Amino acid sequence: MSVCDTDTEEAVAKFRWYLYKAPPTGRRRSARFVFHSQSKNEPPGCAKGEALNDDDAYLYEDLAKVDDWRKKLYNFWIEPFEHNNRTYTSAAHAYNAQRFFFMADMRSDEKRSEALRYAEMFSNNNDYSKLTGFEMQKLAKSAGPRLTEYEAKRWDYVAEEKLAAVVRSKFEQCDIARAVLLLTKRSTLIHRMSETARLYHWWSFLENVREDLREKVRTANAVEMLGDR
Repeated sequence: MSVCDTDTEEAVAKFRWYLYKAPPTGRRRSARFVFHSQSKNEPPGCAKGEALNDDDAYLYEDLAKVDDWRKKLYNFWIEPFEHNNRTYTSAAHAYNAQRFFFMADMRSDEKRSEALRYAEMFSNNNDYSKLTGFEMQKLAKSAGPRLTEYEAKRWDYVAEEKLAAVVRSKFEQCDIARAVLLLTKRSTLIHRMSETARLYHWWSFLENVREDLREKVRTANAVEMLGDR
């Protein structure tokens, strides 16, 4: 049985229908967690689209004790870190900056300078870095130069790679976010744009970061144990 009533056959069918990027067929995980900017502070397995069997609930007891743990996985979580020699307030700030840096790389002269100016505004205590995630996201969509049609197509090819690099920097450096990620153990992690968004996105790259961090912890523990001998 499921921990909560969110994993009914109807809910699962609807969830799969709207899954934008799905885990491979046959993948078996004991838990599936969904997070977004407005995630409620619910126990693991109880948010819409999630799954967690009663028999496995004990594995996530420590995770359940962390307030708003889903929000700490999301890009709006405020915990500064460095990425490409710049300090960002959140992953969302860093990701938006990468879009403008990409834009600058595609341009020359004045248009390049304008894109670079906006890219720098997201970092190092500049104007946009002081905004919350929601404020910054809204402004980023309305301010600054726009991607051309050609640039937008090129950006679509590299956007997830850029996001994955930002997310890796965040979880490698941010103690709170990293602890939460490790507490998700081997669950499937699904990103949703908002509470009302119809598309779900499997963040396989976040699971890859988690596995790398788990390996570092295992290695560190092994070295510590050998040092005691």
